[in-house]
Amino acid sequence: MDEHSLSWRDRLRAGLPNAAATADKFVRVTSGRQADYTAGITSTAPQKFESAATQAAGTYAAGVQQAVAEDRFAKGVSGSGAKWRRKAEAVGGARFGQGVTAARDDYAKGVEPYLQELAGIQLDPRGPRGSPQNLNRVAQVAQRLNSRRRGVSG
Repeated sequence: MDEHSLSWRDRLRAGLPNAAATADKFVRVTSGRQADYTAGITSTAPQKFESAATQAAGTYAAGVQQAVAEDRFAKGVSGSGAKWRRKAEAVGGARFGQGVTAARDDYAKGVEPYLQELAGIQLDPRGPRGSPQNLNRVAQVAQRLNSRRRGVSG
């Protein structure tokens, strides 16, 4: 059989590398692209990122709804526990501290409104241990924090 008698699919398959060779090339080429990654990030204005992401809100919502309708979340995580564990053990621990350190200012900015909300709550008087009055105090805190999360003034 000569090359011309093969279908285009057969000709394509004949020229494809195997998965291991493709993975090796991915690691060899892509792992050296850190400078390109960093340049791409630093050359993108935050406003450009925000604008593009905001414009994609409808597409994002449609995609999420389609995924929900097709039960893709459950299907995607089914059978993935071993991969999760392997990757978390291989790189998670080494990156954890660096990630926490990098998140410091964002954490402070995110927690500040909740701390302010807690500081402004006027709780009902404390009751005897185990009383419904004390459970009501817990509910007051939960309601105020949930309202804050949702952007509703308490």
